[in-house]
Amino acid sequence: LKGLHAGTAAPGSQLRGVSLMSDFHAEEAEAPPDQDAVFLHADDVVGEIDVGEAPPDESDDEDVAEADDNGAAEQERPVEALEDHARLVLSGHSDSVYAVAVARSLHGGCLFATGGGDDTASLWRWQGAALEQQVLGPHAETVASVRFSNDASMLATGDLSGVLKLWSTGENEKFGDFGAEVRSLDGPADVEWIDWHPRGRIVLAGASDGTIWMWLADNGNCMQVFAGHEGGVSGGGFSADGNTIVSGGFDGTLRLWAPRTGRCKHTFTGHGFHEGPVTCLRIEKGDDAQRVLTGSMDGTLRLSHIGSKRVLQTFVHSVPEVRAAPNQPAEIERRVEDEMDVDVEDADGDDEGEGEATLQEESTLSVESCEFLAGSGLDWVVSGGVDGVARVWDVATGAVRAQLDHGDVVTGLSRGSTTQPILISSCADGVVRVWETRNGGSCLRALTGHTEMIVDMVVNLSTAGNSSDET
Repeated sequence: LKGLHAGTAAPGSQLRGVSLMSDFHAEEAEAPPDQDAVFLHADDVVGEIDVGEAPPDESDDEDVAEADDNGAAEQERPVEALEDHARLVLSGHSDSVYAVAVARSLHGGCLFATGGGDDTASLWRWQGAALEQQVLGPHAETVASVRFSNDASMLATGDLSGVLKLWSTGENEKFGDFGAEVRSLDGPADVEWIDWHPRGRIVLAGASDGTIWMWLADNGNCMQVFAGHEGGVSGGGFSADGNTIVSGGFDGTLRLWAPRTGRCKHTFTGHGFHEGPVTCLRIEKGDDAQRVLTGSMDGTLRLSHIGSKRVLQTFVHSVPEVRAAPNQPAEIERRVEDEMDVDVEDADGDDEGEGEATLQEESTLSVESCEFLAGSGLDWVVSGGVDGVARVWDVATGAVRAQLDHGDVVTGLSRGSTTQPILISSCADGVVRVWETRNGGSCLRALTGHTEMIVDMVVNLSTAGNSSDET
């Protein structure tokens, strides 16, 4: 607001307000000019007066006071500390831990391995009251995968630069002392996962460049490179008998490979299989095991057979949803369980083809973990999803036997017993849960201690050696 000196205006003249809108132009005014109007020029302005802001409303003071009271209450409210149920805590990484592994030591006790975002891995030996740690590395990038050989003589660690290293666990003096580096293996892009042959020291690794590499660990020779996935290989490993390599990829396929020749024996793809990237994979273990579970971003879990090369069952964990796009009629909102290609018409009756202008697909909640669950003659499988639910399925009927609510993403699933249908799950809320899956399912125990999301979990029932029960 500009002030006009009283001595510069003619008697009877009025002081008029001047708009502060930047888009106001005098020449755009349509009303005729006032004959008595006094026009102000820049030379007429003798000073500027800051009139300040409007006084605050009394209600504003009340809001501020209430906010202060609430803030003080928040500060005074005690933070409830979570009980730590862990029998043993392994500390040593300076960044997040992304991979864990466990094995039974031939000398008694347990071997543990961890890989982290600090570009190192750690090897741990726990025997009685003694805990020994050996830091392995450094790697060039985050260590995203760790795995013990089946005879526990070696540990393989893989990082996001594509380097895989082999370390001695001290179980076989041929390979050196506890934590000694045996050799480094180069080849793939960043390592997504590692597996070992069930009866030999042959190591397998899947990479983000769509390849799978196989080495003979004793001498480091590359035995085979398997190529065919169009995108990263998200999961894989050897079949229970060691005669087939199984891999799932971001291209939505499940592939079966011949280890000796490198030939792809079969590809599960197309109609009747996943319509999105494979996010998790589990190979059935056992003498005659021939089945594979795959979960996908398309919200389904599929059970396939290696020998017959058939999809045995499809379990729909999460159903895609199609709803009205903005400014579209609400009556077209609906759920779609089968095909997504639907012809629709817009409000003017014009055909919009596949409905791209009228319908929009809501993201399906991905299946992030899966597991076989057997015991007492039961043949069940489990899927865990982004929806915070683990569903237990009957393989014979395809029906849901139990729905286990977690409240956050189910990041891992594992059997909790070799004889009973006990399930162990890990969750993004930092809690490990033990479930009884019969009679609709119930949580037997919630194990707390982590303060952040659990990104990897492994359960090895053969390492229960320090206790007589399978826990």
